[in-house]
Amino acid sequence: MADEKKLAKLLLELDQLHIDILFYKLIEESDEDIGDKYYSKSGGWIRARMGETYDSLEYPTEMHSSKKNKELADVILPLVDRMTAGDPSRVKDWPKNAILFDDLDQTEEGVEENDEDLDPVRPNLENEAEKLDQIRSRNLLAFAAIGSLLLLMALIGVFAYEAGQRQALPASPTPATIPPATEVVTEATQQPVIPSLTPSSLATSVPTLTPTITPLPLTDTPVSPTPDFIPVDVWAPINSDVYIRMENNFENPLSGRCFTNEGGFAVVFEVKSSTHTAFLLRFDPNDFHAEDDIGTQFPLIGAGYNRCDNFGPQVIQGWDMIVIAKFGGQMSQDSHSLIVTAESINGKRFVFHKDL
Repeated sequence: MADEKKLAKLLLELDQLHIDILFYKLIEESDEDIGDKYYSKSGGWIRARMGETYDSLEYPTEMHSSKKNKELADVILPLVDRMTAGDPSRVKDWPKNAILFDDLDQTEEGVEENDEDLDPVRPNLENEAEKLDQIRSRNLLAFAAIGSLLLLMALIGVFAYEAGQRQALPASPTPATIPPATEVVTEATQQPVIPSLTPSSLATSVPTLTPTITPLPLTDTPVSPTPDFIPVDVWAPINSDVYIRMENNFENPLSGRCFTNEGGFAVVFEVKSSTHTAFLLRFDPNDFHAEDDIGTQFPLIGAGYNRCDNFGPQVIQGWDMIVIAKFGGQMSQDSHSLIVTAESINGKRFVFHKDL
């Protein structure tokens, strides 16, 4: 493409995924190496993304691949090199850190508009973490409201019980006056006999009021809150820089990276660094568990990095990783949700929830 200025503008409009692939090609890595190392994908998947890049750069669809490859080597990659100075940090948050030339007529307003169209594949991890904190806050408020309501009902029951007990007690009887021994008692002066008050007579003469509200027992045992479930496709922090999510779609049980003869189903976890820097991922494949909302537990077949047939503690180095866990058994038609627990990933426990 002869118009370098136009090509530079089109490069600034690429999303993060496609400019990343161009930069990996700049450091002379093959399609197979790029796909396997950075995306856990095949070389064919990288070539398909390059086809999209050529379309975005307005190369004719009918142009032969050999000519496109020549344009890539002679024009596109040298221009990417000039706009990044070969520095990986300039590719991050593209095109925020790109080197702009005076003749590109790239205004600040134009860059802000391009920022809104950045890579849809790479998530805004800070927003996802904030969303997860909001979910937890709502759960805590709900538990606090329920606890307050239970305490109020218990107090009302106690007060009603005590009021009923006070109403059931009879008034203290006035003792009869005993006349002096020297007084002559006649029929005219004889006082009416006051019957003695005995417990049996009280029981038959005064009705007993029974409280109609049964008080709730007060206990010091706290209510155990429901564990915080992480919805699918929501990023949860492992630490300040590394995040994990469970994908909504199941892994194909017949795929090359998760092929077993036991049937069942497989779930995929994606682990990423928000700064695109390497980290160590530590987990034990035996610590994954799955059950549905009606209590059916699914046996673990295998789990591991980019495959589901690994066992034993795993320590993997990288910055974008895929972990697959496969479980046996069949889901019931009465099941409405699936709960997958990872007991320890870098020392933290995660409970994921997926609607079925």
